[in-house]
Amino acid sequence: MEPRERFEAIFAAHYRDVHRYALRRIDPAVAEEIANEVLLICWRRLEQVPDPPLPWLYATAGNVLANHRRAAALRLVAWEGLTLTSAARAAGVSRPAFAMRVHRARRRLAAHLRELDAAIELDHMEPVDA
Repeated sequence: MEPRERFEAIFAAHYRDVHRYALRRIDPAVAEEIANEVLLICWRRLEQVPDPPLPWLYATAGNVLANHRRAAALRLVAWEGLTLTSAARAAGVSRPAFAMRVHRARRRLAAHLRELDAAIELDHMEPVDA
């Protein structure tokens, strides 16, 4: 079976299952977004998707949901200005766990900004005449 045909078969057979899985765990407004992201990941990693695919899709949905929740908790500090203690309480985790998430997010952001700075410097370098 061609990759496109396999993906279309997986989509047709399991999109509703993944969407219902997300609906049981998150607001309906976000559940469709989660299901769409799961199927996008499925398409990108189609060669890694086992047969039967549904358990893999559920595991992927769990990871996507966890990432979504972590991002929402981090926005509590960055955008809403909550203290780590208040944001941890709102996210339903301990303060040390939340502080570690914020630390890791800041570290990833700093690394990404360094990469962008390096790319900008390379773009602005003038060619040297030989």
